[in-house]
Amino acid sequence: MSSTDDTKEKPKKDKPTAKFNNLSTALKKNLQRRKKVQKEKNNKEKY
Repeated sequence: MSSTDDTKEKPKKDKPTAKFNNLSTALKKNLQRRKKVQKEKNNKEKY
């Protein structure tokens, strides 16, 4: 996963809020990807 690379690049002295923001954006991206996959699955079932 690329999440480990992201944590390595950033300094350890990081504001918790920034961490939470990154987490929320990552979760949102994950959700979007899931929805995309689900849509593709639904399309495959239809045809």
